[in-house]
Formats: sequence, structure tokens, C-alpha cells
Amino acid sequence: MLENKVLITIVEASVQRLPLLGYFSADILNLVVGKSYGTETFGYNRNSVAESAGDFAVRGSIIDTINYNKLDIE
Repeated sequence: MLENKVLITIVEASVQRLPLLGYFSADILNLVVGKSYGTETFGYNRNSVAESAGDFAVRGSIIDTINYNKLDIE
């Protein structure tokens, strides 16, 4: 059952067909509210500017991450 699960994606990806859940099961990461996680948990490297896949940069309250699509978290 998929209770209390969150999937973060972009609108365009949400309308695309996806593989079965079992395909992703090895990559599921359970996050706990109130617990701190290091960037190594997610496979990102901090840089002054996010320029390539696996980079992230903090600019004030904005976190730029680079994967296949640029994602800004504010």
C-alpha cells in the first residue's frame, strides 16, 4: 500500500507513463520529519553555482539543484 508517500515531479512528467513501482523500490528513501540529512544522502555536491548533474548551490532561501531538469526549492 502507498500510504503517506510523496512523489515530487514536474507537471510534464506527471502525465507520462511510468514503470511499475517495483522498478523504483530499491531507490526509495524514507525521510523522517525533524531529522537532518546531509547532502551525501541525496548524492549532491555543494558548489557556489549549480552547473552540472549532482550539483547544488544555496542562494539565500533558494536551493538550485541540477539533475535532468533544473529544480529550484524555495
